[in-house]
Amino acid sequence: MNVRHALIFAVGLSVTACSSKPQKDDRAMFAETPGFLLRGVGRALPPLADLAFVEEAPAATSAGEVGPTSAFKIGDLRVLHKRTTANSVVQARLYVYGGAANLTEETSGIEELALQVAVSGGTTETTKDDFNARLDATGAAIFSFTDRDYSGYGLKTLTDHFDQNWELFTQAVLKPAMPDDEVSVRRAKQLASIASLLDSPDTHLTYSAGQHMFANHAYQQLHIGTKANVESFTRDELLAYQRAMLVPANLLVVVVGNVDTAALVEKVRKSFGRLASKRAAPIDLPEFTSEPGAVFAAKPLPTNYILGMFEGPAPGSPDYAPMLVATDYLRERLFEEVRTKRNLTYAVSSGLADQRVNYGYLYVTAVKPDETLPVIFAEVKKLRDAPIPAESLKQTVSVFITEHYMGLQTNASQASALAQAELTGGDWHLADQMLGQIRAVGPADVQRVAQRYLKDYRFAVVGPGSDLPQALFAGPAQ
Repeated sequence: MNVRHALIFAVGLSVTACSSKPQKDDRAMFAETPGFLLRGVGRALPPLADLAFVEEAPAATSAGEVGPTSAFKIGDLRVLHKRTTANSVVQARLYVYGGAANLTEETSGIEELALQVAVSGGTTETTKDDFNARLDATGAAIFSFTDRDYSGYGLKTLTDHFDQNWELFTQAVLKPAMPDDEVSVRRAKQLASIASLLDSPDTHLTYSAGQHMFANHAYQQLHIGTKANVESFTRDELLAYQRAMLVPANLLVVVVGNVDTAALVEKVRKSFGRLASKRAAPIDLPEFTSEPGAVFAAKPLPTNYILGMFEGPAPGSPDYAPMLVATDYLRERLFEEVRTKRNLTYAVSSGLADQRVNYGYLYVTAVKPDETLPVIFAEVKKLRDAPIPAESLKQTVSVFITEHYMGLQTNASQASALAQAELTGGDWHLADQMLGQIRAVGPADVQRVAQRYLKDYRFAVVGPGSDLPQALFAGPAQ
C-alpha cells in the first residue's frame, strides 16, 4: 500500500479529544489521570488460561497466487508468502488484527507491554540469555510492533538460519516466559516513553492533532497507554492478554524471503496452525465524528508547528489512488509556493495515511501562520476548482511510481505492503494492483477527490500562536 507517507504523525499515536484552549498541564494530565482516555467499558481483562491446541492442524488450502506471492488458509489462519531470490534475508511477521480497537481506556498500554515482554524475556523452553545468544550467533532479531489497526511479532533472519530461528520465533509467541524482572524493565521503558511524549514539538503536535481528530473513536486509544495503566498491569494479566490475542481468525502470517513455500506452510501449520479456532467478534470501526476547528498547545517556541487532519478514503476505496496522487501533487505545489517562492517555512507537506478509517493531512512550520495558511489554502482551492494540467499529473505519477519502488527495496517493506493491503484494504492483491490504479488516475479524478475530501480540517497548533483566530483554519469556502 502507501509505503511512502511516513511523516511525523505515523508513529502510531492513538489519542483522545482535548479542549480547544491552551493546555499548560498536558503532560501531568496525560501521565497521572487514570480516566484521561474517554472511551472503553472497563478493564475487562481475560482470565489466565493455557493456550488451546488441536491435535492435528487443518490442511492448508490455496487462496490464490500472483507472481511470486502465494496465499493459503489453514483453518481460520491466513498465510502469505512472497518468495524472492534477490537476497538472503527472510522477514517473517505474525499480525494480530485489531490494534487500537482491541483496547479500552483501562487497558490501553497492555498490548504494547505484553508483546514487548513476550519477545524479550525468553520462553518456557529457552532462557532469556540462551534465547538472545542463539539470535546473536546468527545475526537474527525477533521483535514486536503495534499500530492503529494491528500489532504483532517479527523475525528477521538469514535464509541459512531460518529453520532454527523460526523455532525461537514460534516459542516467543506461543510459549513466552514473561519473567517478573523483564516485566519491570519493559514497564520502565514504556513509562519513560509516556513521560517524554510531549517533549518534541512534532510528537506533541501529533498527539494534539490526534486528540482532535480521533475524539470518541477507537483510534483515540494509545498503545503506549497511560502512566496509571502501565504501572498497574501484573505479569499474569500481561500473559493472559497475550494469549487471548492468539485467535486464528484474527491472525495473518506474512513471510518474504527465499524459502520453500511448501516447507514454510508446513511450519506454519505445525505451529500457529494448531491454535484452536475461536469465534472472533467483528472488529468494526465507526467514522470520525470530531468537529472541524483548531486546538492549541501553547509553547515558547520560535515557530508554530501546525498539523491539520481531514477525513480521507481508506485503502481499497476507488478514491484511494486518486487521493494519493492529489496529496502528492499538492505537496509539490506547497513546497514551491510556501517554501521556495515566499520563504515562509522550511517544512511543508501534505499526504494520506493508510488506516482502515482513513485521513489525510496538511503540515507546516510557520513563524507567521496568518500569512502561511492562506497560501496553503489557495493551493487547495486551485486543486478543487480546476483539473490539474495533464503534464503535471504525468510528472507526479512518475515520481510516485519511482518512490514507490524505492520504498519496496527491502523484504521488510514488502512484507509490510502485503499486510497493509490485507488488513487495512481487505485484499492482499491490492499490493500488486496499486501502481496500475495510480497510472489510471486522470485530472478529473484528482479534482473530484479534492472537492470531496479537502475540507473540514481538524488542526492542532503547538507553539506561540495560541491566540490565532479559528477562521484562519477553516480553509476556502466550498
